[in-house]
Amino acid sequence: MSGDERLYREGDFLLEELKALADVWWHDRYEANKGVLNAREKLAKEWNLDEANVSIAVARWRKSHTNSI
Repeated sequence: MSGDERLYREGDFLLEELKALADVWWHDRYEANKGVLNAREKLAKEWNLDEANVSIAVARWRKSHTNSI
């Protein structure tokens, strides 16, 4: 939205989110990934980082290990 250009790789979480917005299935995408997004938000607060700097892989790991505990 800023007008800046950025390259995204296949599997990049933001790219998947942008595709979901473009295809008008954002709600389904959000519901499927709500736990990962919440884990990412909590990790960002814990580590005092911007959410964009928290890896989705790390957030998925946190979510899966929180659920198993």
